[in-house]
Formats: sequence, structure tokens, C-alpha cells
Amino acid sequence: MPVVRRTNWQECAMANLLRILPIDTLMFRDGRPFNQEDEGAGAAESLFPPPPPTLAGAVRLAIAQRAGFPKRDWPVDLVGDGVDWQDQETWLGTLAFGPLMMELGGEFLLPAPAHLGKDNQMALRLLHLPAEAEFASDWAMPDGGRVLYPRAPKGAKGFKALEGHWLTFKGMEAVLEGNTPDQADLIRSDRLLRRESRVGIGVAQDSRRANDGQLYTASFLRLCDEANFCLAIKGLPDSLSAFVQRLGGEHRQAEFRPDTLVTDLPSSPSGTGAYAAIAVSPVLLAEEPEPGARINGLPGELVSACIPKPFMLGGWDSRTRGPLPLRPVIPAGVVFFMRCSGDELPPQGRTRVGLSTKWGFGHCLIGRWPQS
Repeated sequence: MPVVRRTNWQECAMANLLRILPIDTLMFRDGRPFNQEDEGAGAAESLFPPPPPTLAGAVRLAIAQRAGFPKRDWPVDLVGDGVDWQDQETWLGTLAFGPLMMELGGEFLLPAPAHLGKDNQMALRLLHLPAEAEFASDWAMPDGGRVLYPRAPKGAKGFKALEGHWLTFKGMEAVLEGNTPDQADLIRSDRLLRRESRVGIGVAQDSRRANDGQLYTASFLRLCDEANFCLAIKGLPDSLSAFVQRLGGEHRQAEFRPDTLVTDLPSSPSGTGAYAAIAVSPVLLAEEPEPGARINGLPGELVSACIPKPFMLGGWDSRTRGPLPLRPVIPAGVVFFMRCSGDELPPQGRTRVGLSTKWGFGHCLIGRWPQS
């Protein structure tokens, strides 16, 4: 039997939980503009799961309002002094945000890692690293060396990475041990939510008549029954009770219910100097990760990675009344294959990687490289 231990939220300084129950459909936009430059249809897609700054902003505003804002001054001691999640000097007061989980029927779920997929027979497979590099790559420039690329196990044909899937804690424990999870531990996103599209038209201000060719579509999210968001937070005021707050775009609302439940995250000791870091929240890095690079928060050097397609994230700076610059963000599920050297040791349990981690970015679980 594999030795699996669990990392307690309290060990990670995350002692509070907010359950988030949408009252209506929700929209979480990325950084793309929602305008109409050419004839045709402008579209606004909704991100899922919602990005960390959106959740942090809603919680901070709710706490500030219950402290008397805007009639009183903004409570800097409670919620910090800034709105720019990209600014590493922004202080969040007593707050520190953990990863967002989904809850379905009382069971917690985490984003499925990017090295988990299915073959032609629909069997679950884990990509692993070969013993030796098989290809030369310009990714290793300027020296033109060889890179270890993740590959499917022998006999697995037609490997396809999963998208929009979640794992139970039991399933994540198996992955952290380098093993394939059971099918029952894999949850598709369509069991958690439905997407609803709505169409609008551009209207001339002077005549209130529809403008030719100006159609707009907006995609919203509606959670299914028994599904809700769960956000771990450090530093919530003890007196905070359930509240209703705007969340995301279009002034949609959700109910936030504080809970003192202490939840254990799955964890597994890596056993050797080679380990895998699996992100359970989006990751913000200062530079593009390359083989041999050092990643802030992870001992050792990067050997290889499974990286989902990044998305662009910006926001609104309410102080300067202007947009924040767009930054590429790596989605949750990215897997970094690391190798320690010398006296370095792999982290244990959970670690925070990259930038803006107190906003909820870069929370990673540590486990073994998948077995060949």
C-alpha cells in the first residue's frame, strides 16, 4: 500500500472556508475586450473556474462594507491597501487566499492535472518522463540540447489530455503517488455546471433603434444542483456571518457562507530528489518556464512540464480608474517536473509557487513522478 499522508489546512495557515452559492448565473470574463469593431457578433466567454482576483475582490469588498465602508475609511488593517493583483507590493491585510475547490454532494474536488488523459480505449493514463531524452529541441537553446518530453506509457495509443475535469481527493492522492486514479474519481465539468448563452443587440442612442450587424453574445455559468464553490481563506474576521455579494460581471450575486470546517488536502512524500508539483490554482510566473530554470517556491531545476494553454487576465484599477495590463496566467492543473541537486530537498505537502500567491495564485501539491 502506498504511504499517503494528508496536509491539514491549519498546517498551511488556511483555517477558514467560504462556501459560495450563486443566486443566479455568473460570468467571469478574461482580459479580451467586449466591443464591436467590425460587423458581426462580439462575444464574451466566461472563465471557469473564476480567477483568484475576482474571488479575492468580492470577499475584500464584503468585509470592508461590513466595517462601514464607504461612509468610513477603507479598513486597510483588515483587507489591505490595493487592488492591483499584479503588484507584488500590494498588501492584503490579514487575508491570504487559498485554492478554489468545487464541492459536489458534499465531496471536495480539485482540478485534474494536465498529465492525466485517456487513450483510444478510454482508459485513464498518466504521462511520464522517459529515462533518456529522445529528441533535440530548440526549447533548450542556445546550446541545442535534448529535452525530456512527457510521453504516454507503452501500449497507450491515441493519448488525449483531459480538459474540464476534476478529481476527488482520493483520485488526487493516486496521482500524487504516480499512479492512475479510478474512473469513479474523475468528474466532468458538465456535472458541475451548464453554460448559457444570451444574445443582445447594439442600439443607437439617438433613435433607440438596433444597429445593423451589431450582435453580442455573452456566456454565463449556472451551477448544477448540489454543486458550489469552496474557497479557503486565512484571516477572515471572527464576527463575519453569511452575506450576499456581487461576484463577477453583470452585477450577478452569490451567497457566501463562512465555515470553520478544517479540510485535509491530499499529499504524498516524493521520496527522492525528483518530484512533481501539481498546481491546484492558476500560476503567475515572472518568466516563461524553460528546462533548467529555477521556479520561485520550488527547490531544484525544472526538467519538463505539462502546461495547459495560458489565458490572459487583467482587471480594473478602481484607484486610477483604468484597466490593469493583461498578463498571461497558467491555468490550474499545470505539472512541473523538478529535480533537486546537492543538499536540496523536495517540499512536503503543499507549497506556493510564483507571484501573487496571497491572492490565491500558485498553490501546488507535491508528489512523485508518474511510474513508467
